Amino acid sequence: MGDSGSGLRAFLSELQRRRVFRVAAFYAIASFAVLQVGEIVFPALKFPEWSLTLVVTLIFLGFPVALALAWAFDLTPRGVVRTEPQADDALSSQHSRTPALIAVGVVSLLTVAVGWYVLPS
Repeated sequence: MGDSGSGLRAFLSELQRRRVFRVAAFYAIASFAVLQVGEIVFPALKFPEWSLTLVVTLIFLGFPVALALAWAFDLTPRGVVRTEPQADDALSSQHSRTPALIAVGVVSLLTVAVGWYVLPS
């Protein structure tokens, strides 16, 4: 049981090191701003009613993509580079990849559920 907690702690530490939480927070703030502007501007421009629904759907679909890119790549003064794992990376063993796979599954299921709810049937 203690090993599971340390694996989760290592996974959360790796998410923080790769700045995934920062990207998620920035994405949420930028999405909120886009939705607020869209809610004001779309009716003034006489866009169809479904256009704001399209924006919301694209935002939800883009969230897991942004998190995956934040995990894989890092923005440095040299440009965008692939994030290297730590030398003493605890996530290298198969056992400690379980939290990562669970997180990917949960985010994927939430994205599909929101898309199912938002898209007209």
